[in-house]
Amino acid sequence: MATSAAFGTRAAARNASMLPAGSSGERRRREFLSMVVGVGMSAGARGGGEAEAAGRRPPPPPPKEKKDPSLSPLQAKVLASIKRKEAMKEAVAQLRQQGKPVDGSN
Repeated sequence: MATSAAFGTRAAARNASMLPAGSSGERRRREFLSMVVGVGMSAGARGGGEAEAAGRRPPPPPPKEKKDPSLSPLQAKVLASIKRKEAMKEAVAQLRQQGKPVDGSN
Protein backbone atom coordinates (compact mmCIF):
# COMPACT_ATOMS: atom_id res chain seq x y z
CA MET A 1 0.00 0.00 0.00
CA ALA A 2 2.83 2.35 0.81
CA THR A 3 4.44 1.73 -2.54
CA SER A 4 1.27 2.55 -4.46
CA ALA A 5 0.86 5.79 -2.53
CA ALA A 6 4.48 6.69 -3.18
CA PHE A 7 4.07 5.83 -6.84
CA GLY A 8 1.00 8.05 -7.03
CA THR A 9 2.84 11.07 -5.63
CA ARG A 10 5.80 10.50 -7.93
CA ALA A 11 3.48 10.30 -10.96
CA ALA A 12 1.73 13.48 -9.90
CA ALA A 13 5.07 15.23 -9.43
CA ARG A 14 6.27 14.01 -12.82
CA ASN A 15 3.06 15.24 -14.54
CA ALA A 16 3.29 18.56 -12.75
CA SER A 17 6.83 19.06 -14.02
CA MET A 18 5.75 18.19 -17.57
CA LEU A 19 2.89 20.72 -17.62
CA PRO A 20 3.87 23.71 -15.52
CA ALA A 21 1.37 26.48 -14.87
CA GLY A 22 1.04 28.55 -18.01
CA SER A 23 2.37 25.79 -20.25
CA SER A 24 2.68 26.36 -23.98
CA GLY A 25 -0.23 23.98 -24.67
CA GLU A 26 -2.52 25.91 -22.38
CA ARG A 27 -1.30 29.21 -23.81
CA ARG A 28 -1.88 27.98 -27.38
CA ARG A 29 -5.39 26.89 -26.49
CA ARG A 30 -6.14 30.27 -24.92
CA GLU A 31 -4.71 32.13 -27.94
CA PHE A 32 -6.68 29.95 -30.36
CA LEU A 33 -9.95 30.49 -28.49
CA SER A 34 -9.41 34.24 -28.30
CA MET A 35 -8.65 34.31 -32.02
CA VAL A 36 -11.83 32.35 -32.84
CA VAL A 37 -13.92 34.66 -30.67
CA GLY A 38 -12.31 37.72 -32.26
CA VAL A 39 -12.98 36.50 -35.79
CA GLY A 40 -16.56 35.68 -34.91
CA MET A 41 -17.15 39.08 -33.36
CA SER A 42 -15.59 40.94 -36.30
CA ALA A 43 -17.72 38.95 -38.77
CA GLY A 44 -20.84 39.75 -36.76
CA ALA A 45 -19.95 43.43 -36.47
CA ARG A 46 -19.68 43.87 -40.23
CA GLY A 47 -23.09 42.33 -40.96
CA GLY A 48 -25.00 42.78 -44.22
CA GLY A 49 -22.47 40.79 -46.21
CA GLU A 50 -25.18 39.11 -48.27
CA ALA A 51 -26.74 42.40 -49.35
CA GLU A 52 -23.39 43.73 -50.55
CA ALA A 53 -22.73 40.53 -52.49
CA ALA A 54 -26.13 40.71 -54.15
CA GLY A 55 -25.24 44.14 -55.55
CA ARG A 56 -22.12 42.75 -57.23
CA ARG A 57 -23.85 39.67 -58.62
CA PRO A 58 -24.80 39.82 -62.32
CA PRO A 59 -28.51 39.72 -63.17
CA PRO A 60 -30.02 36.32 -63.90
CA PRO A 61 -30.04 35.21 -67.54
CA PRO A 62 -33.26 35.69 -69.53
CA PRO A 63 -35.64 32.75 -69.38
CA LYS A 64 -35.03 30.18 -72.11
CA GLU A 65 -37.67 28.50 -74.20
CA LYS A 66 -39.02 25.58 -72.21
CA LYS A 67 -39.35 22.11 -73.65
CA ASP A 68 -42.80 21.10 -74.75
CA PRO A 69 -43.69 17.87 -72.92
CA SER A 70 -46.10 16.84 -75.69
CA LEU A 71 -43.25 16.60 -78.26
CA SER A 72 -41.42 13.35 -78.77
CA PRO A 73 -37.61 13.50 -78.88
CA LEU A 74 -37.67 12.97 -82.66
CA GLN A 75 -40.20 15.76 -83.21
CA ALA A 76 -38.11 18.09 -81.03
CA LYS A 77 -35.01 17.25 -83.08
CA VAL A 78 -36.82 17.97 -86.37
CA LEU A 79 -38.24 21.24 -85.01
CA ALA A 80 -34.78 22.35 -83.84
CA SER A 81 -33.35 21.52 -87.26
CA ILE A 82 -36.03 23.62 -88.97
CA LYS A 83 -35.34 26.54 -86.62
CA ARG A 84 -31.59 26.34 -87.33
CA LYS A 85 -32.22 26.25 -91.08
CA GLU A 86 -34.46 29.35 -90.88
CA ALA A 87 -31.86 31.20 -88.80
CA MET A 88 -29.18 30.31 -91.36
CA LYS A 89 -31.36 31.58 -94.22
CA GLU A 90 -31.85 34.90 -92.40
CA ALA A 91 -28.09 35.24 -91.78
CA VAL A 92 -27.33 34.54 -95.47
CA ALA A 93 -29.95 37.09 -96.55
CA GLN A 94 -28.34 39.72 -94.30
CA LEU A 95 -24.89 38.95 -95.74
CA ARG A 96 -26.22 39.26 -99.31
CA GLN A 97 -27.88 42.54 -98.41
CA GLN A 98 -24.52 43.86 -97.19
CA GLY A 99 -22.95 42.77 -100.48
CA LYS A 100 -20.68 40.12 -99.00
CA PRO A 101 -20.00 36.93 -100.98
CA VAL A 102 -21.94 33.87 -99.79
CA ASP A 103 -21.04 30.27 -100.61
CA GLY A 104 -24.12 28.90 -102.36
CA SER A 105 -23.45 25.22 -101.72
CA ASN A 106 -26.64 24.83 -99.63
